[in-house]
Amino acid sequence: MNKETLSKLKKNGFFNKIFIYFIRGVLLVIPFWLTIYIISATLKKLDSMLKTNIPGLGLAIILITITFIGYVGSSFLIRSIIDSIDKFTLKIPLINIIYSSFKDMTSAVISNKKKFDSPVLMTFNKNPIVKKVGFITQKELKNIGLPGMASVYVPNTYSISGDLYIVDKKDLEPMKLSTSETMKFAVSGGITKIEKL
Repeated sequence: MNKETLSKLKKNGFFNKIFIYFIRGVLLVIPFWLTIYIISATLKKLDSMLKTNIPGLGLAIILITITFIGYVGSSFLIRSIIDSIDKFTLKIPLINIIYSSFKDMTSAVISNKKKFDSPVLMTFNKNPIVKKVGFITQKELKNIGLPGMASVYVPNTYSISGDLYIVDKKDLEPMKLSTSETMKFAVSGGITKIEKL
């Protein structure tokens, strides 16, 4: 390809069009690829933990086992044994901190005692005004000497981690979004499109 042909292609915007198609391709491929990759990697990890050669069998075994434990744990006799083990575990120094933190987090997310049900906008800085999206985890902190304050969990973008802030309740305003939409909005860094209220 000679210089004259290259200059003609440039004038016609040929390279610009190719670049635009490339960007479109990236936008179409990356989300699908990452989703499939993460699911595939998770399944492989679970299969390798249980040493199975059938793809997905590890996940199936784990789901069935957890469901069975839930079923057995519903009986009165087993429930009382589990409660006794639970109370004993909560009395062991150091282990009780780890165990109770994970127990409370699990309950907050998936039990009927959900905590992430109050999405709010938290005024983080007043000049210039900066707000953060979060979830109230404790509406009243009088018991720890902080009357008029609330604890707010702020999830990090593209991560399963987050930060906890203790803020004055007057600096919080309810979000007019559902819990799941607020979480998607926060975790995606505000990129996720929110339907009209």
